[in-house]
Amino acid sequence: MYTVIQDIKSQNTQLDMHDNSVDDDLETLQHYCNYIIDVQEIGDEQYDEILKKVSDIIERICDSPKELCFKVGLLEHLGTEVINELHNVLQNMKDNAVIQSLQMKIKDMEEEVTQVKAIEQWIHYDKTFAETKVSEEVVAAIKNHSCVTIIGSPGSGKTATSQHVALIYRKQGYQLVPIDTPEQIITYGDPNKKQIFVYDDILGVFGVDHDKVDKLERKREMLMLVLENDSKLIMTCRKSVFKATEMLCTFQSTKKVSSFVLVKMKNDAF
Repeated sequence: MYTVIQDIKSQNTQLDMHDNSVDDDLETLQHYCNYIIDVQEIGDEQYDEILKKVSDIIERICDSPKELCFKVGLLEHLGTEVINELHNVLQNMKDNAVIQSLQMKIKDMEEEVTQVKAIEQWIHYDKTFAETKVSEEVVAAIKNHSCVTIIGSPGSGKTATSQHVALIYRKQGYQLVPIDTPEQIITYGDPNKKQIFVYDDILGVFGVDHDKVDKLERKREMLMLVLENDSKLIMTCRKSVFKATEMLCTFQSTKKVSSFVLVKMKNDAF
């Protein structure tokens, strides 16, 4: 399309160059040409707006007096070619936007299916869960705090306890949302719903995951906004990982963040 516009401009050099309206229109055409080359996608409203403006420009050029529209037939042909090519380019851009939107929706649906399957598995395993002093402490703690972090050694029951407590809140009408990243709390957080999020191994599995620590720190304020409407967050962390990051992450200090509290698994000495 850029070549087509350049062809029109070369023809216009033989016209009366004092006619600024023709030059302005051609410059506008070139502007739109450059624009659609640079952008990756376009919405329906912008698509219709650009196509209408370009159509109006072509119509004005070809409806000008004959002495200002040298070789009208050629200009009409080039104008039609510009419109057709612009239409094709814009349509492709709009199609790409639709495809990307569908891909995002499919991804969200896949994640929701994964969450549902995880919850079904939790329900199955919870049938054999035995209430403990720690699970009672977590239930009491999460009642009065937005977030609870369960600290313990591998195999101490951190994950099972967090899932058990979350299922209790699910029965009370909370939407249960298993998550793997802090961003998912922001993505799935709904201010119109009471939700309980469960985040396993928040700071790393076998060692400190500095990327996770950094993300928690950066997203802390936004996470607290999501949890304002009586929503809850239960997190688990290995004792060794917790101690290694104790001075790095404000999520672990009840002195710094009053909305957070720690619950230590039984027989885990600190």
